[in-house]
Amino acid sequence: MPWRVLWPCLLYFTVARPAPKYFSSDDKAKFAACAFDVWGAIDSLGFAGLSVNAASKECHHQHLELQKTVCTASIAGVHATFADVASFLSSAATDCAENLNNPAYCAADSSGLVSALANIAVSASNMNAACPRSELNNRAEIGIDIVRRLSEFKKFKDPADLGNLSDSLVRELPAAPVQVQEEEFRKTLDLHKFEEIKAVDEHSNIRKTEITECVFNAHFSAQLLGRAILAINSGAKDCTEFNFKINGDVGQKVCAVDLGGVIGSFVSMGQFLSALSSKCSGKPDVHADCTSAAFNVIAAVDALAVVGASFPLTCGGEGSEVDYKELILP
Repeated sequence: MPWRVLWPCLLYFTVARPAPKYFSSDDKAKFAACAFDVWGAIDSLGFAGLSVNAASKECHHQHLELQKTVCTASIAGVHATFADVASFLSSAATDCAENLNNPAYCAADSSGLVSALANIAVSASNMNAACPRSELNNRAEIGIDIVRRLSEFKKFKDPADLGNLSDSLVRELPAAPVQVQEEEFRKTLDLHKFEEIKAVDEHSNIRKTEITECVFNAHFSAQLLGRAILAINSGAKDCTEFNFKINGDVGQKVCAVDLGGVIGSFVSMGQFLSALSSKCSGKPDVHADCTSAAFNVIAAVDALAVVGASFPLTCGGEGSEVDYKELILP
């Protein structure tokens, strides 16, 4: 399976933002959050379609370990993206309403938890496939890896079985040195078969998929920037000594959700901007893909922390007790 087929639909997954939350009907910023919720749901639905398409292709052929890894990431991505859609729509149910709907926030947190866990699985698979290995690991594995992969290639008797493999995959196999791998693998496949594989690769719709992902990545980056601004604004109001005195532990939890939203939004922006350098240029960049996957892990861990602080406020009902008194100086 060509390397560019393996990766166009695997690194765009996001973790649905569980922050900030608006427990006061008087805060007009919630309506801006409403717009971002709807925007996020639409983009996540598009990502869900791409992830289903990726899973249907990547899981069809699993002759190599890399293909199995990519299939795992695709399936986990399907769960993650649909959980994102559910989370954003649940948040919209209260952010777009005049009054607080805490059960909707609770549903958003529950879906956000599923998204975070699924994204950890996605990123682990992506990092295993995309991130370069160290020299020490490469030297230790090169002998075993070449023998094992050569035996896998020898199974392909019919050129039709090679329709999903290409030069690019051979060059990007994880064991090193790459030059040695390429020489060894070329010995097992005749030049005619390689030409057939190249023709299949050139006439595929890989680039169209990459352009689609590029657009969604740009959209989500812009949305996350706006959401980061909302979280900073909420944190400036909620993370004050006066608010802590008025609301006690509940006020601290609200502040924690806001700060987690700031961190998560900027980290996710790093994820999508890294993916842009690979998907929009048309030139696969495994380093950018690896960086994007690493950012996604951090965002998922941040989401777990935020959901942990948010659950008592939403599912526990403490958020409805928050008192938003203003400090009036004499």
